[in-house]
Amino acid sequence: MLPAMPFSQGIPPWDAPCWITLDMPALLSNVPAAGEGDWALDLRSPILARSWRLIAPELKRRAAWGYISRGFRLYGSDSVAEEGWARVLAPPASSGGIAEAVRNGFMVTVGQTSEAIVASNAAQAHRRRAPLLIRVRSGELMADPGPSGCISLLEALPGLAAIDVAGFWLDDPFPGRQECDQFMRAVSRILGDVRSMIVVGTGTGPVPARIRPVALVGRELFGYAKKASSPSLVTATLSLEGWAYPVRTRGRGILVGVDIGNIHGVPRDVHASVIVGSEIGRIAAVEERRTIIELSQRPASGAPWRTLLLGSQDTNTVSAEEWPDHAELLGALEQIARDCPLYIRQGADLTSGEAFPAGV
Repeated sequence: MLPAMPFSQGIPPWDAPCWITLDMPALLSNVPAAGEGDWALDLRSPILARSWRLIAPELKRRAAWGYISRGFRLYGSDSVAEEGWARVLAPPASSGGIAEAVRNGFMVTVGQTSEAIVASNAAQAHRRRAPLLIRVRSGELMADPGPSGCISLLEALPGLAAIDVAGFWLDDPFPGRQECDQFMRAVSRILGDVRSMIVVGTGTGPVPARIRPVALVGRELFGYAKKASSPSLVTATLSLEGWAYPVRTRGRGILVGVDIGNIHGVPRDVHASVIVGSEIGRIAAVEERRTIIELSQRPASGAPWRTLLLGSQDTNTVSAEEWPDHAELLGALEQIARDCPLYIRQGADLTSGEAFPAGV
């Protein structure tokens, strides 16, 4: 994985096939408003994880409760407690990851009895107590009566030392109030008072009574998912650029290629308009490792040409409206962001994002 690189005086990296720019003001405009309830930032998004150092102070001012991670700040010199942040290890996690999370003060999510035993052993080894979230894979409680079932886990935990049930992690929101109420009756029968607990992952579903919901906020901050309350796209939140090289001439026009393709997540059926140098072109084909763009005429400057595939750069803008599937587009951007430079635009300034470990 490539480390982040400095963006010197607005000059893009000559040795990277593409790069992504995150517009900080646009991102912050999508953050939940104060008073909308507790929420945690989902750092399983590689773009948000790499941006963490720059966005964390502003998100804390906007009352973020904590963050969700699968590896971010779990290992190495960064695995230290961060004041004012609740940190949750998301499932699934290896036994080593669970033990390391307990050591570094994370709230651990467990989905089977053996994982709870690992957390208990690690907590005892480090002379501390480990808060656990119980993973609820299905609102149908008796669908899994074995060691990975929610009820089996709850019944096994009282026999384990140095752990505390802090709440629940829902793989999917409860489908209806009936399932939600059945869940609460079962939990109350085993645990008794649940008023100090949280539940993560209720989404738009019903919220269990007496348990504090914590919303997950992640990829929707980029503004590419249409919502009933916000039907418009925030097209400048993420920008994707790259270098285009001549492939072959076609009459007065030319075909050029950018070195990202379907293997990087770019969907094969996209034929969106893009800007190559100063010329408007259209994606003609998405190959395995290359995107081919057709231009009606050759750009005036010499190759390679700086190419805007999505978002904004200076006065140019390329909308995401022509991309067939915005969820697929966002998946491609996050896949590309794992290896290519990421920059943060704060007003007129550009700052490089920090590198992040594998397994986010």
